[in-house]
Amino acid sequence: MVGRMKALATIIPVLCTPGLPGCGDDLPVVEPVATTVEVVPGEAELTASGERTGFNAVVRDQNGSVMLDAEVMWYTSDPAVFTVEGEGRVANITAVSSGEAVLMAQSGEADGIAYITVVLTPGRIEIVSGNDQVGVRERTLAERVVVRVAEETGSVVPGVMVSFMPGDEYSGSVDPPEVITGLGGTASAIWTLGSVRRQTLVATALDGELKVGFRARATADPPIPDYKIIGEIRPSRTDPLDTETVELTAHVINEGDAASEGPITVAFYAGDMELGTVKADPVELNEIGEATF
Repeated sequence: MVGRMKALATIIPVLCTPGLPGCGDDLPVVEPVATTVEVVPGEAELTASGERTGFNAVVRDQNGSVMLDAEVMWYTSDPAVFTVEGEGRVANITAVSSGEAVLMAQSGEADGIAYITVVLTPGRIEIVSGNDQVGVRERTLAERVVVRVAEETGSVVPGVMVSFMPGDEYSGSVDPPEVITGLGGTASAIWTLGSVRRQTLVATALDGELKVGFRARATADPPIPDYKIIGEIRPSRTDPLDTETVELTAHVINEGDAASEGPITVAFYAGDMELGTVKADPVELNEIGEATF
C-alpha cells in the first residue's frame, strides 16, 4: 500500500506596516494643524522710546505637539505705541510712545497675544511758542503759551501734567493752570498780563522737577513814558574844596512805551532833604539820558 504523507501548513503572523504592498496603502495620513499659539513672555513694559525686547511663539498642533517649523505672522494692535518685526517664531518690538497695546502671533487659524505697556519718562520741558510777547497791561496776550514735554532722547511724552503759574503777584493770571500733554507732548494756556511792565510765567512738570520760563512786556494804552534813575549819582569831583561847586549827574532811562512830549523834571535829594530840581531833555524809549544839578 502506498501511503500518503500529509503536508502540515505553518501559519506565520506578519506585522503590516503602512506603505508596504498590500498593507493598507489607502489609510488616511493626518497632517499636524496649528491649534494653539502661546506668546512668551505674555506681557512686557518698556520705559524709553527705541527700547527693544524679544518674544517667542510656541505653536502646538491638535495633539499638543510643538510645531518647530510652523509659519508665524506677527502684528501690533497700535503702531503708535510700539512696532514689531518678526521672523518665524521669533519677534522683536520697539517702543514708540506711551500707551498700551497688544502683540499678536498668528499661525494658520490659531493665534496668541501678549500685553505691552510703554511708559516713557519725561526728561525735559521746552518752549514751543508764546515767549517774549508784547501786550497791553491787564489784557490777554494774542498768542497762547505752549510747551512740549519730551524724553532726554527728544521723543515727546503725552499724558504728563503741566502746571502754569505767573512768576509773581504782578504777572497776571493764566488759564487753565494745569494741562495734560496731548499726543504731540504739548500743553498750552492763555496768559492775561498784570499791571507791571516786565512779567514772567513759569511752566513745570513732574512736581516742579522740570521747569521753563516765559517772558512778556506789558505796554500802556495809550502809550506813556516811564522814567527811572539807574546807577549811582555821579559828582563832578569827589574831593571838592569848601568854596567849590559840585555838579551832580544822574542817568535816566525810559522804560515806558513812548517819550514825553516835553522836558522831564528830575529832583535831587540828600537823605530826606530835597536839594532842588532840574529840567532834562525827554528820553526816547529804552534810551538813557542825563540830568545834571
